[in-house]
Formats: sequence, structure tokens, C-alpha cells
Amino acid sequence: MNIRIVLSNRELKSSFKKNRGLVGRIFLESHHGDFPDGDWSDFCVSVLLGWTINAILLGLTECQVENHFLDGPYSWHARSVEGQVEFSYLSSPVSVLDYGKFCDVLLQPCGELIDRITKLELSEAPDVEQLVIASRALANLRLLLLSGPRRT
Repeated sequence: MNIRIVLSNRELKSSFKKNRGLVGRIFLESHHGDFPDGDWSDFCVSVLLGWTINAILLGLTECQVENHFLDGPYSWHARSVEGQVEFSYLSSPVSVLDYGKFCDVLLQPCGELIDRITKLELSEAPDVEQLVIASRALANLRLLLLSGPRRT
């Protein structure tokens, strides 16, 4: 199952002067279609921060999380079971990725967004520092879990 987070940060807009964050196009893309849709625009730093924190929780314990888009009623669910992550959105069937691949799906757009923010000198925007810290923590947890014995 292939899923990716599409993040178009070329048209990244700063509304952080109003303390609202950085806005850009962000959505999930899979063989089930784009979610919420291919033109979805949201507070991408805050959205990725929430999803990254939830991914850390999924790596630390078997649990279920709800990953929200902030600008609307949309969310997708993920559940960790024995080193796998099951996820779904709307009426899509449950899809499964191993935890390492699930982390990769999140870490790639986080890295791209952080690089773009740095180039645009927008690192003072809300949640940017927390996203940097959370994405580093997720990358370290991924390495730790994949190199050590399986958790029970």
C-alpha cells in the first residue's frame, strides 16, 4: 500500500503575523484517492506537528490516534499493532504499513517543509521549532525501534 503526504510548500503563505501559522497545500494521496482533496490548504506546520507527535505515540505504545486537519472537519485514524500501523480515512478500507515506512511517510514532508521555511526565513512562525524537535525525535525513535529487539 502506498500512501504519501503531499505538501506543496511553493505557495507557502505566511499568516503568522496574525499568529495563525503558515498555510500551504497538504493532503494524503493513496490508491483510495486524495484526502480531503488535492487542493486542500491548511496550517501545514501545525498539522504535521500533530501528526508527528501522534506517530511518536504509535511507536511507544500500542494505541489509536486521530490525526486532524485543522481547517475543517477532516481527520484520519491510525492504530499501532505489533510494529505495524493500520490507518484509514473516511470510508476507505484499513491499510497497513510497518512502523518504519509509516515514519518515512511523515518525515519526508517534515524535512521538505523545514527546509523551505529555513530558505524563506520564516522559522519564527508558530510551531516551527516544535516541528523540528518532534521530527528529530520521531527519526531517532524510528532508528531505535528498527535497530533493537521488537517491543511487546
